Amino acid sequence: MKSKIKGIIIVLVIIIATGYYSVIDKNQPIYNLGYDTSEYIAMELIQNGSVSEKFVCKEDSIDGMSFKMNENAGSFRDSILIGYELWDVSEDKCLIKGDTDIKKLKSGRFFNIKFDRISGCKDKEYLFRIIVKACEGQSGVNVYYTQGVEDATELTYDDNGVDGTWVVRTITHRFDLETFIVTFCFILYIILFMKALYRLFG
Repeated sequence: MKSKIKGIIIVLVIIIATGYYSVIDKNQPIYNLGYDTSEYIAMELIQNGSVSEKFVCKEDSIDGMSFKMNENAGSFRDSILIGYELWDVSEDKCLIKGDTDIKKLKSGRFFNIKFDRISGCKDKEYLFRIIVKACEGQSGVNVYYTQGVEDATELTYDDNGVDGTWVVRTITHRFDLETFIVTFCFILYIILFMKALYRLFG
């Protein structure tokens, strides 16, 4: 009886710990993941350069945006300031507006911008825009897009339409069932594997 209670407690602890671990920043791509990164096309942004993307949100809330970016060769990273905006297209209303430096940028990786949560987003149309507000000389950044326009998207680069889709993702901080299942199965596998070794060599 005691061993059963002990087993139940262990399982509950594993479930609670796994559930806590599974609350993550879930990235939802707007672009097509089928493209290889070598096929991404660069858009150079220098002083006052901008890029924007219209999209329909697939999540119930948005806690930030993430996009692939790197600094131009010879750029002075400390001098670059990026402005960002998130608009509700149907209401023509700016929901989020701010500035960020790029000191934490890891070139060629996704750059995250976090902001206060926006709720009730699912199936609503938004526009996300960034602009280089300050830089030194010809310093700037590159962001990327894929060929082909995804459903319900519209890419604009320096006020010109582009036949493609920005490599950008929404960020939602929430419980992720896929992470929970994978993590729980992994922990269960380790436990069963260790028990098998104990029986074999114990």
